[in-house]
Amino acid sequence: MKKLLICRHSHAVGHDARGDFYRDLDKTGKHIAALAGERLAELNIVPELVVSSPAVRALRTAEIVSARLGYLPERIVSDMCIYEQDTAEVLALLQNICTGETTVMLFGHIPSVRMLAAYLSGTPEAHTPPGAVTALEFETAATWQDAFSEKASVAFRLTL
Repeated sequence: MKKLLICRHSHAVGHDARGDFYRDLDKTGKHIAALAGERLAELNIVPELVVSSPAVRALRTAEIVSARLGYLPERIVSDMCIYEQDTAEVLALLQNICTGETTVMLFGHIPSVRMLAAYLSGTPEAHTPPGAVTALEFETAATWQDAFSEKASVAFRLTL
């Protein structure tokens, strides 16, 4: 079985002159990211690979959550296709970098995280507030190639 946890970045500061890409988490966002990490730790989630959009708010969310799960933040892989929100490219990225891992976490943005979860599970798009996590399970998949050729079940949705 393979597990993919799809996470929306947490609450971010407003737009400023530096642009959307450089928006960091606000105080609430940092708190929610820490809570999400703590809840996932209580569920014994142990990612073997964490992948994130390189946008500051997504990467910072990934770092905070990962630290709570014992995953070293410097091991996070980031790729621009997640920020650019191209579902086909994100799937291709995951197929290329996921090897023997059982549990992978992906941190990104709306609407792509919502669309990706719906596409992979065959379910309607769900409300996905900042900091939300959708956990998908590919029950019969031995490899990630197998996983993306079957429909996942939604194991849980975490919203804070």
